[in-house]
Amino acid sequence: MKIGILTVPFNNNYGGYLQAFALMKVLKDMGHEPVIIMRRHNERSVNLVVRAKYFFKGIVHSFQTRRLCPLVYGKEKDYSYLGMFMHHFVEKWIQPQTPFLYSTDELRTYCKDKFDAYMVGSDQVWRAIYVPEIENYFLNFTIGWPVKRFSYAASFGTLTPEYNQQEIANCGCLIKHFDSISVRERKSIEVFGRFRWKVNNVQYVVDPTLLLGADEYKRIIPQKDNCCTNKVFYYILDNNDKIQKLLDYIGEKINLPISGISNIQKKYIPLPSVEFWLSEINNSEFIVTDSFHGMVFSIIFNKPFVVLLNNGRGGERFESFLSELSLADRVCNDFDEIDQILHKRINWDIVNSTINSLRVQSLSFLKKINRL
Repeated sequence: MKIGILTVPFNNNYGGYLQAFALMKVLKDMGHEPVIIMRRHNERSVNLVVRAKYFFKGIVHSFQTRRLCPLVYGKEKDYSYLGMFMHHFVEKWIQPQTPFLYSTDELRTYCKDKFDAYMVGSDQVWRAIYVPEIENYFLNFTIGWPVKRFSYAASFGTLTPEYNQQEIANCGCLIKHFDSISVRERKSIEVFGRFRWKVNNVQYVVDPTLLLGADEYKRIIPQKDNCCTNKVFYYILDNNDKIQKLLDYIGEKINLPISGISNIQKKYIPLPSVEFWLSEINNSEFIVTDSFHGMVFSIIFNKPFVVLLNNGRGGERFESFLSELSLADRVCNDFDEIDQILHKRINWDIVNSTINSLRVQSLSFLKKINRL
């Protein structure tokens, strides 16, 4: 079956790339032909203030680095420059893709008669502030077409997603056309109730990255990088003075050197490759992160970790998944909690057994789409 996958715009996000890679691999292994639908934000909607800010930031960084940086605002220029070391992974592992599509009309025109089914997911595809037009992620452009419609591990990201009343009404009508619905957080069902959407048989499934085992990801890591190192690795999306002090404190308590990646959206420099990011998690003794997928891959590689809860990006996502694994005590908000977390061992046998059970249930959801 040819399946069009509509996921969040990649925007050089490690988790975004890896969840798409995992979902495509699983579907291909099942005999399907998945294609990523590249829905992008419309550059023309960006105002002059943002364009000016981007222009001056590019000039400053060009002087600082003595390298020419893009000076004209454009999400695709930004995407291309900042992700120059990540594109190899996309070109090798996340194919095929559609061209960039910037509107509902372009989606409708390009996709018509190309797919037997559409799958929305994974990641925060149902969080309105993270996608170009929320109704697209409820497949409004397919209405009237004789196709199957599914969601896999769709996430609202928060229990209070940012929908206006018109969006609630529109999406509530559109979701009735789905043949099968699965969500990444059990509490998403509360959102359906709050919005008064009439849906039945919503299934909880795991993030697609968890459908694959650690060995699948280790094959992606270059052999030269696949060795153990004694260090702490941090992956922090939103750093600040308090978090930096926590990082320094953790490094001192564990007595290991600490290094990592932080504030990736505020630094105008190209990001390390996906393979490098995976190798850093796999090769470190301890992980500190405020990223959902930073947490997930710490668990996949069985690395002790601490989560610095990032409520601005949807804290419920972390708490929901950690509760499934009886690891809710890995969340830290202050110095007082650090010592207890550092000294508490994780029983990886129990964690891995739970993940295996959840993986079987989640794969069963994907296997049944042929029967619908």
